[in-house]
Amino acid sequence: MANKKGRWKRAIVSSVSTVLVFAIAMILGFSLQKCIVLPGYEQDGTCCSDADMLGCLLSLGQISQRDGLLVTWYHAANSKEQMKAALSSSVMVLESDVTTEGCDTVDETGVPIMVHPPAIYSDNT
Repeated sequence: MANKKGRWKRAIVSSVSTVLVFAIAMILGFSLQKCIVLPGYEQDGTCCSDADMLGCLLSLGQISQRDGLLVTWYHAANSKEQMKAALSSSVMVLESDVTTEGCDTVDETGVPIMVHPPAIYSDNT
């Protein structure tokens, strides 16, 4: 029973943390990225907070139409090195896995970290 509770707890923490990190990465990426506006598109410099990702990328001129196949991703930007590489590349969206440091061990800290399971330690918090 305790093992099942631990699994659910880890799944919930991982899911919430992933969404939070993704949202922060999107906000930072759009805030810090120098945008190239395609001909025929106006650039207002911001995305509406209620817009979806394709809407934001479209308004920023990153894609020419509402088509997810035009979006470029960096998969598994989990370590500081991978995150730095992703941020200095031309990708539009970063993907990472989030769990808690030392997950399911006696050393679990509750600190969210970016790491791909089954790893439980990372240099990126």
